[in-house]
Parts: sequence; structure tokens; C-alpha cells
Amino acid sequence: MDSLLITIIVALVVVALIAVAFILRATFGKPANTTRVYHVEVNADKVLPEIDTAEIEKQTIEQLQKSTQQGAEKIQGAINGAISRIAEHVEEMTNTTLNAEFQKYQLSLQALREQSITEFGKLQKDLDTQREQMVEQLQKQVIAEHERRVDLLNARINDVISSYIVESLGSNVDLNAQIGVILQKLEEHKQDIKKDILA
Repeated sequence: MDSLLITIIVALVVVALIAVAFILRATFGKPANTTRVYHVEVNADKVLPEIDTAEIEKQTIEQLQKSTQQGAEKIQGAINGAISRIAEHVEEMTNTTLNAEFQKYQLSLQALREQSITEFGKLQKDLDTQREQMVEQLQKQVIAEHERRVDLLNARINDVISSYIVESLGSNVDLNAQIGVILQKLEEHKQDIKKDILA
């Protein structure tokens, strides 16, 4: 910051010196457009005594310092104001950008959430449908297997009982007349029938 201030002061001094030189040149440097030539000798010591020259130089330096200081203060104020405005603008842009990006993020997140809920709902529905189909198919298979085993058991029972009846009665016998004997023989061989059916 000090180097900036020194640079500004030097620039103002140079500008002031250029302005003084321009004013002096405009006042004393341009000869009039006449053909007359005057020769004037001015003794600077008599016209401007040394005290006056030193005083003018002192006042000029003071005025230059004062102008430089005022210029530096104005420039510093302008720089500070510009920095403040830039900082406010950057902060405002940052907040605006961040808010916009955050809103986009929230909208994206909400859309993703809704899409996920929809997809999970579809998946749950598909799984429920598949589960119901599998349970229904399994029940059909269980019922079919049960019926097959019952049919096998009935066929086995028929074979076993028929073989015992044929064995106990022999061939060419009237079953209605021999029903009592048949039931008695079946009761006697009850344990053997169970073993044969379960074998």
C-alpha cells in the first residue's frame, strides 16, 4: 500500500510540474506575432528577491504536497469504494449463483427421490406378482403331488387287499357269501397289511 501511495504522489508531482511548466510556457514562452523585437534585461535578484523565491518555492511545495495529499485521499477513497462495490458484487453474485445451484441440486434430488420411489414401487409390485404366481404354482404342484401319492396309496392298498383276499379265499368264490370270512382274515392280517402298504 505504501508503494502505491508513493507512486500516486510521484505521479501527482509530475502532473503538477507539467501543469506549472505549461502555464509558464503559455504565459512567458510564446512570443507575440509581431515583428518587433524588444530586448529586456531583468535582474531576477531585484525583481524577485531571494526571500520571495524561497517563499514561493516553499508555498509551491506545500501546495503541491497538499494537492498530492488530497489527490491521494480521493484516489484512496475511490479505490476503497470500488473495492467495497466489487466485494459486494462478488458476494451478491456468489450468493445468487450458490442459491441457483442449490435450488437445482434440490430439484434434481427431489426428482431422483420421486423416480426412486416410483421404481421401487414398480419393483415391489413385480415382486408381489411373482411371489403370488410362485405360491399359486407351488400350491398346484403340492396338490398334484398329494393327489398322485393318494392315487399310488389307493392302488397299493387295492393290490395288497386284493392279494390277501385272493390268498384267503382262493379262486371262484362268491364274495357276498364270504364277506364275514374276508373281514375276519383282514383283521387277522392287519399288521401285515400295514407293513405291505408302507413298503
